[in-house]
This record gives sequence, C-alpha cells and structure tokens, in this order.
Amino acid sequence: MVSWGSMKSSMLPSRNNGSCTGFMTNTSFVHLHVHSNFSCKDATAHPHELIKAAAFYDMPAVALTDHTTLAGAIRFYRAAQGSGVKPIIGTEIELASGHHLTLLAENLAGYSNLCRLLSELHLSQPGETRPLATWETLAPLADNLVCLSGCAHSRLSQDLLQGQLTAAREFLSQLADVFPASCYVELENPLLPHTPKLMQQLAELAKGLNLPLVASNNVHFLRRGDHQVRDLLVSLGANINIRQPHPYRHQNDQRYFKGPRTMAKLFAAYPEALANTLQIAERCQLQLPLGEYHFPDFTLPAGQTAPGFLRQLCQQALDKRYRQQKALAQERLEHELSIIEQLGFCEYFLVVWDIVNFAKQEGIRCTGRGSAADSLVAYLLGITTVDPLEYDLLFERFLNPERKGMPDIDLDFDSSRRDEVLTYVYNKYSSHCVAMVGTVNTVSARSALREVAKAMDINKQEVARLARFLPRIAADRMEAAIASLPELQGQFSKGEPWDTLLHFCQQIDSFPRHLSVHLGGVVISRQPLTDLVPLQWSAKGVIITQYDKDDIEYLGLVKMDLLGLRILSAIEETVQRLKQDGIQLRLEDLPLDDSAVYALLRSTKTVGLFQLESPGMRELLGKLQPTCFSDIVANISLMRPGPMQANMVTPFIRRRHGLEPVSYAHPSLKPILESTYGVIIYQEQVLQVASTLAGFSLGQADLLRRFMTHERSPEEMAGLEAEFVAGATNRGVSEQTAKHVFEQLAAFASYGFNKAHAATFGLTGYYTAYLKAHYPAYFLVALLNHQPMGFYPPRVILHEARLLGIPIYSLDVNASEANFTLENGGIRVGLRALQGLNDKHIADICTARSERLFTSFADFLWRVRLPQKAVHNLIQIGALRAFGRARDLMVQLAV
Repeated sequence: MVSWGSMKSSMLPSRNNGSCTGFMTNTSFVHLHVHSNFSCKDATAHPHELIKAAAFYDMPAVALTDHTTLAGAIRFYRAAQGSGVKPIIGTEIELASGHHLTLLAENLAGYSNLCRLLSELHLSQPGETRPLATWETLAPLADNLVCLSGCAHSRLSQDLLQGQLTAAREFLSQLADVFPASCYVELENPLLPHTPKLMQQLAELAKGLNLPLVASNNVHFLRRGDHQVRDLLVSLGANINIRQPHPYRHQNDQRYFKGPRTMAKLFAAYPEALANTLQIAERCQLQLPLGEYHFPDFTLPAGQTAPGFLRQLCQQALDKRYRQQKALAQERLEHELSIIEQLGFCEYFLVVWDIVNFAKQEGIRCTGRGSAADSLVAYLLGITTVDPLEYDLLFERFLNPERKGMPDIDLDFDSSRRDEVLTYVYNKYSSHCVAMVGTVNTVSARSALREVAKAMDINKQEVARLARFLPRIAADRMEAAIASLPELQGQFSKGEPWDTLLHFCQQIDSFPRHLSVHLGGVVISRQPLTDLVPLQWSAKGVIITQYDKDDIEYLGLVKMDLLGLRILSAIEETVQRLKQDGIQLRLEDLPLDDSAVYALLRSTKTVGLFQLESPGMRELLGKLQPTCFSDIVANISLMRPGPMQANMVTPFIRRRHGLEPVSYAHPSLKPILESTYGVIIYQEQVLQVASTLAGFSLGQADLLRRFMTHERSPEEMAGLEAEFVAGATNRGVSEQTAKHVFEQLAAFASYGFNKAHAATFGLTGYYTAYLKAHYPAYFLVALLNHQPMGFYPPRVILHEARLLGIPIYSLDVNASEANFTLENGGIRVGLRALQGLNDKHIADICTARSERLFTSFADFLWRVRLPQKAVHNLIQIGALRAFGRARDLMVQLAV
C-alpha cells in the first residue's frame, strides 16, 4: 500500500498524454494480462494508451483483459488498426470461489464465446458487477479460448500460498480438462517476498501435468508512478478512505506496463514462459468482421425482394403525394433508391418503416428527426413529415454515396407510449436479437472532486460548496478553470491537500465509471446479439450492450434511436381532449400559413412552444418577426451557439428588414442564398455552394463539409482550398472570389445547422403554436400533465394561462383529479401537482370520492388513510379549505 506521506503533488507522476517516454524496445515478450480503466476503479490506462505502449516497445501484440467486461475492447481494437500491434481481446472472470481466471479469444468463434459467456454471467446474476462463473458455465464455451490460470488472486495461486498442494493440483487438472489444448499456467513476478517460491511451485505443478508456462505482469497501470492513482481508484471502488487497507491494494508499484528487457530479467529462470507469450500472440488471430452490416431479419411479402418492396412502397406514396411535381419527384426518387440499393440499405429503411407503421396503426404519435428529413424516401415511407422538395433539402447530407457509414434515423414517439413500440420491436425481431444500447458514464470535474475528496477525507461541506462553483467541464480542465474563471477565484486553497486533490481529479479525467442505458438507442440484429456483443443488466433493470453506440456502429450492427418526446404526448392529449369535445383536428393536414400562429410568434408569448420558448428564442422571434414556416426554420437554426458566436444573427436580421444590402460573393450563389439574405445558415447550403461554384458532386461537397468541421492542420486546409479554388476557376470564377467563398465555408462549417433537423423541429413547434393560438386551455392542461419538459416549471405555465385570461382553479380534494383537468373553461390543478402524494395516495382519494364527496375534515381523515405529512401538505396548499381554516385544521390534525 502507498503511504499517505508519499502522496505529495510535487512527487506525483505526469500522464504525459499517453506517451511512453523512457521505455526501452525489444520484441521478446507480449503482455497478455492487461487491464484498462474499463476495469472500473481498478486500473488507470485508457485502451489506446496500451496500444501506444506496445508499439513503442515494438511488441507484436498486446491483450486487453478487463474484469468481466469487453466494454473497452472495440476502442482497443480500433486503436490498434494501422499501429503494427495486433490487438488480443480477452477478459478476466471470477470463479464461484471468487478467484480470477484470464481468457483470450483465439479467433472469431472464440470472441463469440467470450460474448456469450459474459452475457450469461451478467444476465443470470442481476446486480453483480463481477458475476461468478462455474465449471458448468465455462465448459460449453471453452472452445477457441486460451486460458491463463490467473494472477495472485487465482484459485491456483491462493491454494499454493495456503499450502494446499493437493487442492491446487486438482484445480489445475480440472482447468486443463475444460481447456484441453489451451491451458497455460500463469506466472507473475511482482517482486514480493513469497514470489520466488510461488513461481517455483507453479512451474512444478505445470510440469507434472505437462502444461506450458506463460509470463505476465497483471498490468493495472501504464507507468510505475501511476500506482498512486490506481490506489486511489481502489479506495473509490471500495468506498473507503485512501489510508484504509484493502485486499485489492497492490503491495508495491510493480504492476505497470514493463518493457521486454525488464520482463526478461524477471523471468530469467523461466525463458519458456516468455517465449510462450509470443506463441499465444501468434495463436490469437481474431479478425472482427468489419465492413459488413448485420441487418435485422425483415420478413418480406412472398415473391418480393428488399429493393423491390421498398420501391413499391415509395412509388405508391409518390403517386398520391406528388400530382403537381411528379416528374421532379420521380427523378429524385430514382436517384435516392439507386444510392440506397448501391449501399445495401434497403432492409434498414424497411425496418424503420415497419416500426413507424406499427406506431401509426396503434395511434402512437411519432416523427422522424434530424438529417433523415433530407430524404424523399424517408418522407414517402412516412418516417419524416417535412417535404424535402418543397424545402430544398439534400439527400447527400443524409446519405452520402462517397462516405461509408450507416444512415442515422432518429424517431421520436409519444413518451407515454414509447414502451409499446419497444415491446413491438422485441417481439417482432426476437428478444434475443434486440437490446438497448449501453453508454459509458465517465468522470467529470464535479464527480471527480466529490469522489476524490471523499477518499482523501476532506470536509464534505467545503467540497459541496466548491462543487457548486465548478462548471460542467472535464476534470482535466479544472486547474485552468480555477485560474481563469472569476467565480472560482479564491475558492480553492493552494498547498496540500488541495494540490493533491486537483492532481488526482485531473488524472482520472474521463475514466469510465459505469455503464447505463443510452437515451434512445436500440440495436437490432439478424442473429442472436450475444454472438457479436456482450450484454448485461443496467441499474434500471434493462438489458444493455457493453458496447456504446460508436462501438455498435463500428461492428456494422443496426442502431436506431427510438426516443420518447414529452411534447408529442402533450400534443396527442390536446388532440384527444378536443376530439372528446367534438372538435376533430388532424395536425398533419393543417396549412402552414395560419395567421394566428405567426401573430403569436411575433408577440413572443411562446411559453410552452416546442423549440420556440427559451428567453433567447423569444428575443430572436421579436427581432425576426416571422411570417412563414421558413422563418421558423431559420429562427431555430440561428438560435445556436455557433451562429451567435460567429455574429451571423445580426446581418441576417438587418438584411431581412432592409437595414443593410443583400450581397453575394458570386452571382451563381443567389439562388442558393437568396432565402437567407446572402447568409449561410444551413449545412445544406454548404453542399450547394461547393457544388455550384467549384463543381463538386453533392457527395464530395458533403465530405468537404465534414472535413471542415474538425480541426485541421494548415497544410490540410491549404490542400483542400487548392482543390476548391481549382474547381471554381475551371468554371470561370476568379481565384480571389473562390478563396473568399472557401474562407466563408470554412468559417461556417464549425457552427452550421442541418436544415432538415431544423425543419422537423420547426414543424412540431408550429403544431404547438397552432394549438396554443386556437385552443390555449386545452394545450396548457396537456403541457402541465407531461412535465418536466421544456424551459419552464408548472408555475410559469400556470402564470402564462392567467395572462391569457384562463381561470386557474386550485387544488381541492372534492374536485381535483390525479392530473390537471379542464373545468368551466379553466384549469383545475391536479393532485399530482402536490409533493408528498404518491400514486397510491391519489388513487385512494379518487376512489373514496367516487363513492361520495367528502363532507368534513373528519370524514376525509376517516375514509382516506394518508400519512400525516401528506395531510399537512394538503392543508398548507388549500386543498381542504372547504372544511375550515388551515390553522383550525392543523389543530384538529395534531389532536
């Protein structure tokens, strides 16, 4: 264990951005038992740092063997591509006895067995972060796996340390039976007093059973000095003070990523153990099937192909929707279908259509969002609701034939009925082939401050005070924030223990903490997911992938975002309440030029309107004074940090109102930029400008846009500019004009907004404005029943109702329902608005009242058995005022 006295900030090591400066090189050893920080609160290296270290040492391979997880495996595998280092994927599991065992995948079949094994362990033992394996679990999945007998915490080592030679021999014999051709006896030499004897005993056992030896260092940190950070992590994981002993604390600082020469000295007596690391590395030849897409098994009508059925659905919709522009729509459809078929995504579109079709048949309000609205195919399938031809939306912004990658379609559903959609997906595509996508929760500045301070036993109240001042930033930015932000000046003391605290916080920046459920991500596969991905339970009791969304997409699995959107619930409730009162309203059929809507927007009284209610948005609406739907789309696009920081808002508004002239860098740009007064505000405009001015295809133009969104070296940007200018000058544009436009595009790319995304949000915003303009009481009641959402709490929405002249009727046990309701043209506050009343309390009140109204306070107390605190709250809010003054009721309650 590291002594507290040694933990001075001046002595603490630097992570040095993952570099391995000082390492010596050789190729005589491969690390096969290595942990990354995905062994949560047990190891310190990021997966990519392990690849860098192996490459520095000229090691031909390196393994990743995190505790009962593959969560870091795909990042590790990706980091290895092009590095010259072979990634070996493995894991360290725990047996039922609590002892460790290391497993490595030899090939794809072995990788699948690892996924199945980890899934079975986690799913059969909910709530266990390190579930335990039995021989019965291991044996059926042992094929194509290399087994290392384990570290000092292995059953074998522990038996030997306790003098139980017979038990050790029996265990090793049993292990060799389960892994008959791939069992290795693992030696490690952490330079502890008992190590030489233990290694000798292990070697003798291996010789007696004719098993090979293998050397390891059970790596838990990259550099020797990182042991102090690892010691801290153990404290955080065990929820103990850093001074307290714990069995998982290492007794010294030796389990770092040692070089081959160091390992050769440590295992000089066992050269075969070193040689076998290379043999195992050669044996492990896992190649993940990248570049393949694993689409769900969509059931086609008899005699149909996926491309044929997709075309049929689109053509039927096109014939109905486009009677005026049929030739243009047909040309666009043929273009999109050819690309979709060329890229092999027909089944993907059919699966999305199937899910949306189910929702519509069940009356579940839904809409596609994002760049999918750039697609005519998505519009014809009913996935999106904005006509891409009418609003000049470009398919290549959504699906680029010149860039590999899955299309990304996000679907929003009425949040109160989203579970019905998920149930349909699980049933239709098999629960074995569907799971929610996991997401990695990482350490931030605030979480690091609280957790490290707790381990260091620093005053809780002081830490809580400091945490309030910290912005939501990465932990490695804390020191800079403390030095530069006025609100943090003087809040953090200099010297110890604060220097050490800050150092530790920065050292564990972005470390994984745990897996949780992605907001809406669902992965659907043709084959059982456990063939490809390890699964586990989330804390919420949902089965999730150990891989995050990027890992899932890298493996070619289909990920869809099926999101719950509360505003859709509020819209649907409004429509249904109107229907009950004899008012039939189909929002999708509404014209988008309703004068009352635009009068409401211009008035800036937009509390409750989707994407149009924030204080900044209301100010912008007042300045812009919208008169048509395109103005709403522009408003949503302009109200983003990028355009505001780039000062694009003011020129747009001034030109709109004729306060400054509209100009174009080149006459050919007028048709593209005329609707936005010569200002580029949409990503789609970048594509059009590059295509029109420089002759880029729309696919090339999208690649240009994507390239510009990331920080590039001056050399890279110069090369890109040269290509753009050459294309423009070949089309008769002057070099000066071409360079000027390129600079505009480059400046815009970092802040531009997708027009299709703005249009889909704008349409939902328009619907909410229509409902508020024409049926304000209905709409505001629905809003109140689906909180929290939007910018404002219920009290602000109630205040808005009063401003609109809508009466508000207070909470009353004889009149209030569970939810807010309409009553005599006003709004009656619902019982759920009162804190301290749970669903059972509310149900009891409503059930008792349905028999007869409450006649007195005593009658209420007799018929509804509520906790005294709940009754107290009802009195305080006035829900029992019909039975007397609050003071008198409190006296009766006390008696």
